[in-house]
Amino acid sequence: TTRTISQYHVGAARNTNQAIRNISAMNTTQAAESTPPASGAKRLFNATAAVLAGGMSSRMGRNKALLEIAGEPLIARIVRQLDQWFSEVVISARSGHDFDFLHHRVVIDRAPECGPLMAIASVLESSCHDFNLIVSCDVPMLPFAMIERLMQEAAEAIEPLATPLGRGVF
Repeated sequence: TTRTISQYHVGAARNTNQAIRNISAMNTTQAAESTPPASGAKRLFNATAAVLAGGMSSRMGRNKALLEIAGEPLIARIVRQLDQWFSEVVISARSGHDFDFLHHRVVIDRAPECGPLMAIASVLESSCHDFNLIVSCDVPMLPFAMIERLMQEAAEAIEPLATPLGRGVF
């Protein structure tokens, strides 16, 4: 049985320019990235982390995974953080060429344009681990303490689970 923990970042901007300004205005010194425990141990979880990056970005008008914060594409920032914690990090995308620069395995959606659930199903089919964390490509700072707790709870759970993160968001 494959277990999945999903984190969806839900946010709204009135238009593309507002979204870009919101991302650009993030103060990276105030919103410091989560880091692994002081031991500095790498690959704390024997699990797959997948970054969902196959959306159409129709509201954004351009690929939001490639928007930059401090000169780094959002998706590169997320992958770099996940690399510290997971034994495998994959990118879920519509095509394999958009994210070659990340040097990570890209899982192509088995049925393109069928939404994030199909992307998750494709990732789970290709995963080599029983435990999987699914994150969106537009979450620039992943909270390590929460991820650590989710992974611990998943390891202790008898049944697969999805953890609620807020009002109606799983």
